[in-house]
Amino acid sequence: MYDGRGNRPLKLELHFTKNYALFLSYMNGGFTPEHQRVTSPAFPLSESTPFLLELVASSDFVLDIYVNGTFYHSSHTLPASVTTITGVKFSNDVNLHELDLWCQ
Repeated sequence: MYDGRGNRPLKLELHFTKNYALFLSYMNGGFTPEHQRVTSPAFPLSESTPFLLELVASSDFVLDIYVNGTFYHSSHTLPASVTTITGVKFSNDVNLHELDLWCQ
């Protein structure tokens, strides 16, 4: 599906094993100063329940992930043609155990 500008939405699926407050910084256009900040609709996220987020990219972008106010990951510059990122995994405590991004 495309938006009115012809851009495809980016779908980010997150699986958590514990309740977390999530903050994503979506930097459109690579390392430009403009940010679109996206947060989950409810805090905290439900334990063991996938959270699906959709973003629309008009150009290449960098995705920064914060959990409970702690910075965990900044992706490499991702192309606007990326439509799905899955497999963001966190451990049973606040410390990051594993975070993987699979781009399709």
